[in-house]
Amino acid sequence: MMQQPGRLIGLGVGPGDPELITLKALRLLRESPVVAYFVAKGKKGNAFGIIEGHLQQAQTLLPLVYPVTTEVLPAPLSYEQVISDFYDSASEELAQHLDAGRDVAVICEGDPFFYGSYMYLHDRLAERYQAEVVPGCARCWAALRCWARRWCIATRACRCFPGCCPMRNSSVAWRTPMRRW
Repeated sequence: MMQQPGRLIGLGVGPGDPELITLKALRLLRESPVVAYFVAKGKKGNAFGIIEGHLQQAQTLLPLVYPVTTEVLPAPLSYEQVISDFYDSASEELAQHLDAGRDVAVICEGDPFFYGSYMYLHDRLAERYQAEVVPGCARCWAALRCWARRWCIATRACRCFPGCCPMRNSSVAWRTPMRRW
């Protein structure tokens, strides 16, 4: 009899406060035999810090250690290629657990599909395995509570630029028409 593959679960664990994780994400986290998390070399990881108090002793922890973060690579190496190779390797590591029938929860600070590293694993694995994504509150939305004022109301639009966007402080970026969906 063939082993039923495990599920790939992308869990958004919120913006940093362990109490802001959703009930669904918490339930799936506790039920998953394998918990994978992204981390820089020598660090604990933001997402791991959010959930470490919720882990079960029997769970297998799988740190996915970024080979590079902000350092400049010597030629001929390119950041894009090194990171792409990392996601390929991490995907295969997760696939071994999934093939063995173990569900794998990949935790992601904020939301898995809002600048979350999980999305790169999802792109590589979701066609081969059952995948579920649980959204989380992104840090930019949680930051609005500190301002304690209305942000988007009625017909007002909101724009979000990643920190690495060269145009984020440019008046061109703010004048560019927004795409309507």
